[in-house]
Amino acid sequence: MASDPLTMTTTAPPPAPSPVAAPGPVSAELEQALSQVVRSMLRMQVPAGVLPAGLALNRSGHWVLARLAECAPARLSEVADALGLDVSTVSRQVRDLVAVGLITKVPDPADGRAALLGLTAEGAAVLEAVSTSRRAALAVAVAGWSDAERGALADGLTRLAADLHGPTARPDTDPADEGSPR
Repeated sequence: MASDPLTMTTTAPPPAPSPVAAPGPVSAELEQALSQVVRSMLRMQVPAGVLPAGLALNRSGHWVLARLAECAPARLSEVADALGLDVSTVSRQVRDLVAVGLITKVPDPADGRAALLGLTAEGAAVLEAVSTSRRAALAVAVAGWSDAERGALADGLTRLAADLHGPTARPDTDPADEGSPR
């Protein structure tokens, strides 16, 4: 409390503004809806028809391909950091994806001890086929929606994703983490 020496009255400092509003029923509803959407998206299997014969791609492999499409060439540690996973976990995925020809692994010219990862043409084609398949499933789900509703959803989710990855986001909440602690 502060004291005014001229009037001898005591005034309390103004309350500090709350940085985050208390969650209300909308927050619980939103969390539940987003959880359902995430579970539905994660359950979408890679259709066998979009992959070359004999090739299987699990969810983790898809996340690695998707991240490399965004940031290649990249070191293994950079991919692991971007996915929020341990290097050893991503290393196993990368090894398998290199073995089936979806990822390239070349020496880093700046540091011969390290390697740079990238997508092969086949890896990019597989990733595009998976994305096309998922977009088709989403198109069916929102077929009855207006263009304005689809646009509003895309805008809102884009904003939410940016806010979740912003400075106050928790770094240990990436959907690519399938329950493996860092």
